[in-house]
Amino acid sequence: MVAASLKEVEAGRAPDAALRRRTVRNLRAGGAICVPMLLRALRSEDERLANWSYFLLARLGGGRVVRELHDLLKNTEVSDRAKGMALALLAELHAPPPVEITLTDPDVVIGRSVRDLLSGLRNSEDVRHAADLVGAQIAPEELTFFCTELLKHGGARAPRLVKAIAAGELPDEIKQELGALLANPPPTEAEPPKPAPRKLQAALDRGVALLAKGEARLAAPHLRRFVRANPGDSEGESCLGICLLELGRPVAAMPHLELACRSEPDEALHHWNLAAAAQKAGRVGRCYLALKSYLAAKDEGPGANERRGEATGYVAEYEGAVTSDHPGVDPTRLARGEELFLTAFAALEARRPRDAVDGFEKVLRLVPDHYPAWGHLGLAYLSMAELGCAEECLRRALELKPDYEPAIEALATFTK
Repeated sequence: MVAASLKEVEAGRAPDAALRRRTVRNLRAGGAICVPMLLRALRSEDERLANWSYFLLARLGGGRVVRELHDLLKNTEVSDRAKGMALALLAELHAPPPVEITLTDPDVVIGRSVRDLLSGLRNSEDVRHAADLVGAQIAPEELTFFCTELLKHGGARAPRLVKAIAAGELPDEIKQELGALLANPPPTEAEPPKPAPRKLQAALDRGVALLAKGEARLAAPHLRRFVRANPGDSEGESCLGICLLELGRPVAAMPHLELACRSEPDEALHHWNLAAAAQKAGRVGRCYLALKSYLAAKDEGPGANERRGEATGYVAEYEGAVTSDHPGVDPTRLARGEELFLTAFAALEARRPRDAVDGFEKVLRLVPDHYPAWGHLGLAYLSMAELGCAEECLRRALELKPDYEPAIEALATFTK
């Protein structure tokens, strides 16, 4: 089925939703045996075929895929275009790139990688964590070159990250080099074209007017029409998210509010609205992250003092609970891990254990002592009859929390 889907795409026929689902199921059943053919397709000059292969490799994931991508990045016969896709895949799989990467035209791939890195920095907390990762993974003597590339390719978001990197624990001469670089940055790439004019502006205006009157149900169709025509528009996404929240649909509201936050990361109320939706959806970690972003932004509107007080109280309560239940764990890393845990748990509940394994492993890369992730990783392996891995994970969960009932109950099955 996987090979047949590659032939379909190569022949110019885009896979429909049903074919995508069947192919992903067969891919996970086949596992590592499918990796070589997908990597060959990733190297293809046919952009549709390479993109389809990328999609499938991202869904498969796992150690074999990461190792093969590392080998591809060192291969002098592979094009820079394919290596750029391999780097993006490693980032999507939360895997580090290899130490050595052979490129014909580094500028093209570095530019793409820099833009991918900076696109995920939505607030000051994200910038700080990115700076910490850079400091941990790049030798001090290479930081000036790295930051030069950031400023060259990264646009308006790059200086914030370079300043955060320079604020780290570095030798004085490196700090001086980075300071001089910020004072005299290299020439930047041309700015991307300005966004196209809004479509269906009247639909947005009508929806906003109805929403202001408290008629969310009547506003929703107008706002959906506008967002479909202008995906990612911060005002449209925000208004539709608020509308869905008022209709009692916080889970449906969250993706729209997330998009609004990405589009305008410095707009405090976007983060406040996202936090409200996350709280109503039971997403405690996401609520904490949104409120941290809210507090880092400037809110000078009516009711700002009350909002800031509520946000400060919630953040302090969450951080206090983390200190009590997970001593020594950074609250932001734990919150991100909890979000990944929910996704992985949903995959396990939906009987997609391979997806669940990948998800729980992502949690553990953020929070190595996250005992629920260890326990449920064991349950995922158990559902795939990989008993050795299952037992190892379950026992690790009990080392961290001896009374963790899911692990105790699962291990009891080994003695029956």
